[in-house]
Amino acid sequence: MIFKIFITAVAALLIFPSKAGANQFSRWYKIELEMISKFGLNSALANLIISENKLMKETLKSNAIHSKTTYCHIVSSNTTYKSDYEEYDKNGNIIKTAKFDKDGRITNIGEFIYSCEDKITEHTEYKSTGEISSRQAYKYDQNANILEYCYYGEGNEPLYKHEYRYEKDIVEETYYSFHEKTTGKNILKYEKSLLLQKSYSDKEDGEVTEKYIHDDKNNLLEVTAFNSSGEEIFKWTYLYDLQNYPVMENFTNFKINTTASRNFEYDKNHNITKQHSSFSNGSQRTASSTVYSYNPNGDFVKTVYYAENKTTPNETFILDKNSLPIKYIEFDQNGRPVRHCKYEFRQFYSEKITIDPKLLLTDENIKAECFRNMRLIEGNMDLYSIERGKMPANINELIKEGYISKIPKCLKNGEYSVFFTDGVMNIRCSFHGNLY
Repeated sequence: MIFKIFITAVAALLIFPSKAGANQFSRWYKIELEMISKFGLNSALANLIISENKLMKETLKSNAIHSKTTYCHIVSSNTTYKSDYEEYDKNGNIIKTAKFDKDGRITNIGEFIYSCEDKITEHTEYKSTGEISSRQAYKYDQNANILEYCYYGEGNEPLYKHEYRYEKDIVEETYYSFHEKTTGKNILKYEKSLLLQKSYSDKEDGEVTEKYIHDDKNNLLEVTAFNSSGEEIFKWTYLYDLQNYPVMENFTNFKINTTASRNFEYDKNHNITKQHSSFSNGSQRTASSTVYSYNPNGDFVKTVYYAENKTTPNETFILDKNSLPIKYIEFDQNGRPVRHCKYEFRQFYSEKITIDPKLLLTDENIKAECFRNMRLIEGNMDLYSIERGKMPANINELIKEGYISKIPKCLKNGEYSVFFTDGVMNIRCSFHGNLY
């Protein structure tokens, strides 16, 4: 979990960076470390995304953008389909999303609600049939500090809740899991807005204390975690250049002999040009690199190579001069395009997406949702067999072993079962028939 931010934070942010100066993309690495210095390792990714969303809002607002549609092209089948749609209000806040399958049917709808201070208060996801699949609710104090965050699952069932209490130089976060019937607490201690210590309980290490060390320029130099016996669990160390841009990050987990590093290269104007990442667990080492450049049109290009010294890319992101994404390309192992995604922004709402269950509850949508349920069961049956070397005795075994929390529901009251034909697994709904 600690290492997750190392892998995903910048990948999530650099897809849609905001409009800024020449060093705009270099700055994301500085912002990442600033967020860790303020919120801690495990909370930094969420706050990085919040920060990115604020900057993206400015870009959308300044360009009077109200909607975005994503079109995907699958090279192998030579098919193009609309995959995603988003709507924004006049302030650049995202207010509605929709996902589509390859046949043009809606598979998911999202709705966002904000306070008059532009703070998100609710985010609800709906199935294609209009039922709630998840809901997130937020509460804030008069200083816009978050007081409560709640997450609800299908049927608006409460799953977990986070509560926050603020004192001078101390933030206390209490979290509850209603499903597991557990509770926990994070205590963060600050000095001059910089995080110095974070304490929490861990299933494996017991009481854990993370200590954060900064230099006189407020740059984060080190994060070290100790268990209750004072033994080091893991450590992060950071190096900077004379302009305070990070040039190296190193991670070591002393318990499981795991190391990771990330190195950055810049040009003379401090524009980011390359990032090298590596990971080792003692018996295996992996490495990747990301190259940042501008094409002749002035568009920003981010190219990702999943292996060290690889000459053909795995992914490419292209953004225009306003830092709005133009295209995403996914490649196979030989560098041949597999999938293209094209992004189209408009100054008007180009779709009419409804969330009324009465209109969405059609036989076609109910059947499509049932087949998605069967594919979910199939995927978890396969995962069970891979991890345990045998198939589960029945679907209920998936619940017992924690692969799914409950059996998905067919809205026509069909019952799901698993059967095999010539050794090949199939899933059946008693109302809608076989998956295959």
